[in-house]
Amino acid sequence: GHFGNVVRGEYRGQFVAVKILHASSTGQSPQSRNNFINEALLLQQYKHKNIVKFLGIAAIRDPLMIIMELIEQGSLNNYLKDNDLRVSQLILMCYDIAKGMAYLEKRNVIHRDLAARNCLVDKKNRVKVADFGLSRCLQSDEEYFCQIKEIPIRWWAVEVFLN
Repeated sequence: GHFGNVVRGEYRGQFVAVKILHASSTGQSPQSRNNFINEALLLQQYKHKNIVKFLGIAAIRDPLMIIMELIEQGSLNNYLKDNDLRVSQLILMCYDIAKGMAYLEKRNVIHRDLAARNCLVDKKNRVKVADFGLSRCLQSDEEYFCQIKEIPIRWWAVEVFLN
């Protein structure tokens, strides 16, 4: 991810995914820490079957860690490379992503890094949106354009250039 590495861990007797803030990020700036904590604060608000489930945060001492549900089959990107899927399966996966994104949109949240590498496939082949490191709550158009500078220019939507 942008701010950390994800490893498998154990939390309260279950296997989980643990996102650990890069050690270099911790020493670089308070902004890196704030972005990481912001990701956790956003994620803990989401309760939807197509959004990765937040379980906790370890923020008392370094390294900072976000604890999330472990999604068995990994990233959608790798899943698509490793499996020959029917069109009907692909459509269902796209629909899962759309449901997750619609949920976020209703809460005025912009993911800002939606890609197959940031979507996860569970054991039921349900897709969940993950990696909220660049996400922001949209309060006004002005805030959106102030924050957009964090995204590489090659990923900007056409509307950004038109405005």
